[in-house]
Amino acid sequence: MKKVLIVGGGVGGLSLALALKSQGIKATVYEKYPRHQLHPTGHLIWSYAVRILQKLEVPIEEAGTPLEIFEVHGRSGAILSEMPIGKISREYGADSYEINRSILIQKMWGMVGADLRLGQECVRVESLAEGARITLADGTTDSGDMVIGCDGAHSLVRGFVDESRAENVRCHGLGGGHRQPSPCPESQPPHGLLAAGKQGRGS
Repeated sequence: MKKVLIVGGGVGGLSLALALKSQGIKATVYEKYPRHQLHPTGHLIWSYAVRILQKLEVPIEEAGTPLEIFEVHGRSGAILSEMPIGKISREYGADSYEINRSILIQKMWGMVGADLRLGQECVRVESLAEGARITLADGTTDSGDMVIGCDGAHSLVRGFVDESRAENVRCHGLGGGHRQPSPCPESQPPHGLLAAGKQGRGS
């Protein structure tokens, strides 16, 4: 495999691009928005995912704070229970972090560099005899050995792989020249496209 096209420039798509590049595989990320979203949203990234980001040399410590104690408070403010998140997380190889998503995305966009194409919305995906092709909103196309959808809950890529958009779809493969659902990750097509998402509501 020499070239992979990734649709979606969020944490998942960027992590995948960095992982592929670390293995010598060219990966181009197409993100429909021309700039990062400025909403200062935060979320928790557990230790197993932090460990992967650290292996990819993502400076996650610059985008958030490691968690030590998680407290549950009652209406009066009294502490009802405590969970030693930090201690447990480190037993699995890394801290868990509460991160600022906007900052993390900016850091990762910088790491992907010129292989990130901002303001380039994918509107169509096609399976070819020797790979797959995407068509962008401006009419231009790009082809690769595989297209991977990391484009969120309302994934356009998944729609081209599985027209029914079944609620329990986790991922489907589309082999060269014909639509054929295949389980993931045990049986992936040698070429074509792959759409992945959270079970039940998309990625």
